Amino acid sequence: AVLAMRLKDSMPLVVYGWACLPAVVDFLLISSGGQMVRSDLQVPGFVLMWSGNVAVAALVLFHGLRLARN
Repeated sequence: AVLAMRLKDSMPLVVYGWACLPAVVDFLLISSGGQMVRSDLQVPGFVLMWSGNVAVAALVLFHGLRLARN
């Protein structure tokens, strides 16, 4: 929703694409971290799993603060 507000003058498909990109990256990081946890790499796997969520939260916070300024 934050990206849609930031890209309000763009075409809907562009907004959809930019909104899906962080979700796909987050999904890949969670899947990769899960496989690492199952293969006895506990700590790096959990770090990799949570890094995607932290990155998405940082992205939302960054764009939300930029929107709040206006």
